[in-house]
Amino acid sequence: INNNVTFNAHILSDDSVRWNFGDGRILTTTQTSIQHHYIKGGTYIPSAQLIAATGCEMPLSVNDTIKVDELKANFHLTALYKCGKTTYQFMDSSHTLFGIQEWNWKSDEDIVETHSSFSQNYTTEGNRHITLVVKGKSGCSDTAKASFKVKIYQYPKVSIQSMQEVCRTALVSFNGIAISQDSIVHRQWDMGNGNISNDSVREIRYNNAGDYVVKYTVSTVNQCLDSAIKQITVHALPKVAAMAPQRICKGDSIQLNVNGAERYIWKDQKNNIICENCATPIVKPDANTQYYVVGYNEFGCSQMSATNITVVQPFKLLVSPNDTICAGQQKQIIAIGANNYQWVAPDGSSLGTSSSMYVSPITTTTYSVIAKDSYNCFTDTGKVSIIVGNPTQITVGKDTILQAGDTYNFRAVAEKQDIKQWAWSGANNLSCYNCQEPQAKISDDACISCVATNVYGCQSADTVCLKTFCPTAEVYIPNVFTPDGDGINDLLIVQGKGIKVIKHFMIFNRWGELLFERSNFMPGDPAYAWDGKIHGKPATPDVFVYVCEVLCEKGLPNVYKGNVAILK
Repeated sequence: INNNVTFNAHILSDDSVRWNFGDGRILTTTQTSIQHHYIKGGTYIPSAQLIAATGCEMPLSVNDTIKVDELKANFHLTALYKCGKTTYQFMDSSHTLFGIQEWNWKSDEDIVETHSSFSQNYTTEGNRHITLVVKGKSGCSDTAKASFKVKIYQYPKVSIQSMQEVCRTALVSFNGIAISQDSIVHRQWDMGNGNISNDSVREIRYNNAGDYVVKYTVSTVNQCLDSAIKQITVHALPKVAAMAPQRICKGDSIQLNVNGAERYIWKDQKNNIICENCATPIVKPDANTQYYVVGYNEFGCSQMSATNITVVQPFKLLVSPNDTICAGQQKQIIAIGANNYQWVAPDGSSLGTSSSMYVSPITTTTYSVIAKDSYNCFTDTGKVSIIVGNPTQITVGKDTILQAGDTYNFRAVAEKQDIKQWAWSGANNLSCYNCQEPQAKISDDACISCVATNVYGCQSADTVCLKTFCPTAEVYIPNVFTPDGDGINDLLIVQGKGIKVIKHFMIFNRWGELLFERSNFMPGDPAYAWDGKIHGKPATPDVFVYVCEVLCEKGLPNVYKGNVAILK
């Protein structure tokens, strides 16, 4: 295609030829040699018609077949990626009508293959060029070119950073380092003890001594793998055993000891070093102390042990204070602060070994106690004196008769000045109940008792009985008043003495008509007085009759009657 085909006809100069090129185009010409351009590939059978100058026509014999080859070079490529290498497959896809007889593949101007397809391996990345020149059986040729960028799936590079020797139970840190052009999607640690992990940094404690092979594997997003191996040796710990706990008395020393290692460091509970590179230091603690010892073996591995030293402290003995009792009573004496006690009487005899006991001396006695701790480190003694006394007699006076409502002064008299407490009872209105001389308003018969307690705790008591009577003429009512509003003698007020309550107070006129009445009030209260008015109007001067019923302090009733005059 794209080439001209020459047609030649041997005719007279005056004749012409009608050419049919077989592709649908017809040309009539007097030329004896013409060229025709086929624009489409295929097999064509041309024909010709001779046209004489006289107008006669006749076919011309054409024996050739025109084969127009339409050759288009083309190919396609595919990439197969493997870690570290990419393989490209090149395959011819050229188009031709009559077949291809030759292929020439060129890479950077070098012929690399002469077949219809081939593959090429690349281990480095970069831009590449490929050219295909195809030659058809028709002799036609065409060229196709392609440029492409080679991508290589790279292997990661992995290494492990860690110590090579550690002690058992030490926290070992492994740092996995991975260098990769592609993204890392998977990490895996095999710690050599059955432990598998997927972290980039791994920390682990090996519980058993021995040699372990640690493997770190990394995979990229393209599934390219690399692994690193690290061998680590785990040393056993020394079996350090400090002495069993001990107990000492304060002020004593003790030698510590330990075994199981080659070198030791001793510390107290405040982390102060008390001895380096020694196994049996001597200590003198003042209080309970825990001592720590760190033992090291030949690999520098360490183990800690501890022992406790209990220090028995001096105790402080406390005993009951000196006390008093009444003859015939008993008293508890107590000692605290120690573990063992021995009570001793003044004559040296043993009284008991408990921390407390009851004693009942006849006379004043001093008791001793010897105290010890449970470990016989320390001893202390104490004394308790019990003073024995007798009751102090008291008198509160003779029985008495008095008027109801009068105030009575009580007075207790003791035979000795050793009373520390007074206690009165029998009345609920005493001025005090724990003093020596209380007072009370006596309204009814009563017996009042007093109990006195002296400094020995001894008690004595006495009682006084009071009998009351009511007076018969203790109500005072004026026989005249002047309710004229001058502020002087305007009210008729009931006054009295020894009165518990005024039950009724009534005013009558001379015909017996009730003019004024009040009930249940106390003497001298002007709120219950008569103001000289009758039904709200001032009464005319006259003589009126009153009746007054009262209850005395003892509760007995009395009725008082009389006359009262109003003057103006």
